[in-house]
Amino acid sequence: DGVRIDELEELKRRGYDLNEIGAKLAENYCKQVLDDAFFHADPHPGNLWIRDGKIIFLDLGMMGRLSARDRALLRDAFGAVANHDIYTLKGVVLALGEARQEVNHARLYAALDELVTRYGDMDVGSINLGSLLQELMEIAKTNDISMPAGISMLARGIVTIEGVLRFCCPDISLMQVITSHMVNARLEDWDIPQEARKTARSLYTLFTKGAQIPAQLSDVLKIAANGQGRVNLELTESAEFFSGVSSLLNRLILCLIIIGLLIASALLCAYGGNLGGPQVLGLPWTGALGFALAFILCLRLVFICRPHRKKHGGWFGRFFTKSSKTK
Repeated sequence: DGVRIDELEELKRRGYDLNEIGAKLAENYCKQVLDDAFFHADPHPGNLWIRDGKIIFLDLGMMGRLSARDRALLRDAFGAVANHDIYTLKGVVLALGEARQEVNHARLYAALDELVTRYGDMDVGSINLGSLLQELMEIAKTNDISMPAGISMLARGIVTIEGVLRFCCPDISLMQVITSHMVNARLEDWDIPQEARKTARSLYTLFTKGAQIPAQLSDVLKIAANGQGRVNLELTESAEFFSGVSSLLNRLILCLIIIGLLIASALLCAYGGNLGGPQVLGLPWTGALGFALAFILCLRLVFICRPHRKKHGGWFGRFFTKSSKTK
């Protein structure tokens, strides 16, 4: 029993403050995600009721979990967006996800730079956190980086909870509440002796490394003077470029083979009748065989060059669709 959170008139009639409900709902959801790492992944209005001055969560069949590492990385991601820190955000994306192939760091950085620039010009209270998370996941997907299931459920939950807030109390921003929650949590967790020890260790490391710089610089100059220096150059688009060139050469070779078969078969049909032997459709069997092979190879070439080709099952489909991926 109680009142659904989207029954605004009934809530007002009972004396509830909608902004207070929205603020407490957003703060509670931040606690679920950032503190407890165990959150409701489907908080639509039908699962949120108000009863006896409390917010009641129903239907806990779809719950999301985050590891301590993922939770810390999410904190860093929210802070990186707020501080326009692209390098930290890039590191978070690579640490959260699992790259299925070699990452094009320049392309990933450019996509995150565009995202941070677009959201960085906005006030924190006007940032749509659900859209931000979905765009981050789309950038990861475009760069062949798979995200854990907990992050996907979190994106869904945040999109849903923001929809509830927009309907019930549009003045409440989930992103603003999360930012305040993170600041307060850091102030509460701030340990002066621990921070002092950390600073002392950093200073010691700085002085130790700094003392080694002259010797290292001297070694570099000696290597350069002896002509032993090397420069490693990485072409980020080289793999894709050479893959396209290889596919083009394969098609060209296939075309030459087809042309050779056609010419040879035509010559056999024109002059091979004097050699005797069985015939197929009135043609010498050697010429007919050559035309048949040329026809099969032509079909293969058509399937290779066809854009947006579909996968076919069985040996016949694998024979015709097996080729290098091209754009």
